[in-house]
Amino acid sequence: SKEFGEHSVNKKIIAMIKKTNSLLRDVHDNYYKFSNEDAIKIYQKRNELKEEMDKVLKTNSVTEIKILFHIKKIVEFIVDVLQLELIINQSKVSKSHSEPNI
Repeated sequence: SKEFGEHSVNKKIIAMIKKTNSLLRDVHDNYYKFSNEDAIKIYQKRNELKEEMDKVLKTNSVTEIKILFHIKKIVEFIVDVLQLELIINQSKVSKSHSEPNI
């Protein structure tokens, strides 16, 4: 049995890890400079990544399945954070429209 390392993991999984890192960066950037358009792009990238994971899950490697499980948890966390961002920004918009002009 090989030690855990890039040489022992499917290249598609390594690419998914990189895409997951990119998604995390996108969520971070969008948190500090919120954009509905960017939020939609993040959801689209997340859906594409989930489709890729479903295809690769047919692997027989226990290590790869464990990695995919953790990637999936991270991707779902990204969606949770994004939903929170949307709620926060929506409430900011609602408050700014409901305050009377003095």
